[in-house]
Amino acid sequence: MAGDVTVETIDLGDGTTVRAEVIGEVLSGDVGEGVLLGTVAPQPRTPGRGMYVTPNRRYGSLIQTGWLPIS
Repeated sequence: MAGDVTVETIDLGDGTTVRAEVIGEVLSGDVGEGVLLGTVAPQPRTPGRGMYVTPNRRYGSLIQTGWLPIS
């Protein structure tokens, strides 16, 4: 549900399940995809920019990712 913390139920394969609050990044994308994590939906952004979403931050934090070539 939009506005709620995203919670996943994970099956460990031995009959045990755990509930985990999801932490993630929402990068550039189509607004039409809707809310993906917490209250954050993708939107057009400059390459490398996105929102870092954690359960304790309702709207996420703007981030800049980087790329380094493998030497």
